[in-house]
Amino acid sequence: MSFLVVVLLLGTAIYTYAAPPAIGFMSPNLARILFFHLPCALVSSLTVFLGGYWAIKTISNPSERNDIRLSASWELSTVLAILTLTTGIIFSKVQWGEWWNWDPRQTSYMFVTLLLLGGLALRAGISDERKRATAFSGYSLVMLVPIAFLTFVYPRLPQVRSLHPLVIQQGTLGPEYRAGVMLGFCAIGTAIIWLWKLRVYAGELELEGLNQDGKLGLENRSGHSGSDGADRPVVVPRGDS
Repeated sequence: MSFLVVVLLLGTAIYTYAAPPAIGFMSPNLARILFFHLPCALVSSLTVFLGGYWAIKTISNPSERNDIRLSASWELSTVLAILTLTTGIIFSKVQWGEWWNWDPRQTSYMFVTLLLLGGLALRAGISDERKRATAFSGYSLVMLVPIAFLTFVYPRLPQVRSLHPLVIQQGTLGPEYRAGVMLGFCAIGTAIIWLWKLRVYAGELELEGLNQDGKLGLENRSGHSGSDGADRPVVVPRGDS
């Protein structure tokens, strides 16, 4: 799968240079950043709802493995949100002349990123594993509503006036740019699936290691002198006669 990720990302990068300038932008040549900006935002939304699914699983069937999958989904959502916000800031500087313009879409997504970072802060602040899983899964579920509102509803309200070009607001990008966004979506989506599986695999390996350490600790407390339960000879030094 890693080979497919490299091919898709490389293909997106090549297409970025090959695509024609976009009409309707103040800087048509640099509008190609959309091939990464929009897919990051779309995939981030999907991973947030994937986290919601694993939050429900964690609440209904508490287990460390479900918690690992929830954590992996939330962490990748946060990374994608930061990438979306960063590429959006670059877009703002290029198209509008300022790094930050308090555009409604830009501002609402900043709050989405803060909500995601808040979840990671909550998780890091609770040491007890059971309480951490319960609190984090509850937070993930509750935050689905404001994140969905800030991402999909608020920017599209009639009274909200955005600096984004109409081709973005109305979803009327040209065919070359729709193809580029779709290619970027496939590339980033595939990369996130691959990273999610790696993160889950690493978490399960860590979990197995912790379980083994706990088992050895119990054995040691039960009176065994060695980690394998075998008796070890003890050399007692003799004092001088």
